[in-house]
Amino acid sequence: MEEKSLDNYTRVTSILYPFSGLDKINPDVIANAGRRGTKVHQICEAIADGLGEIGVDDETRGYVESFKIWWATGIDVVKMEHRFFDEEIKITGQVDFIIRLADGSLAIVDLKTSYKPSKTWEAQGQAYAFLAQKAGFDIKI
Repeated sequence: MEEKSLDNYTRVTSILYPFSGLDKINPDVIANAGRRGTKVHQICEAIADGLGEIGVDDETRGYVESFKIWWATGIDVVKMEHRFFDEEIKITGQVDFIIRLADGSLAIVDLKTSYKPSKTWEAQGQAYAFLAQKAGFDIKI
């Protein structure tokens, strides 16, 4: 499958950024949180891929332990780390997981590592669900 360039698309997170309040936080704090979030995502993806806990340290341990508890419940992964594109309105978003729930329905899971919930998380999830639906996944909103 041909890989698409992000140049012609706007990321969902970029669209939502002005509403997040992140512009009021010290940029160094944001950069550190982003680095930590990337590490946690990489470790969790490795666990989901069956590679084990690669790179866990004191900063990531709590997040990884929480993920492992969730993962041990027997998650049925349909897609992992998948980027969706909407050709009509030129937006893109990358979901961490699409999983099949016990009732057979599909759900999007987006891993988060911030100290407190963001006011844009719900909109981000809705946008990801919209993108996944347009790509043929029966995500219930």
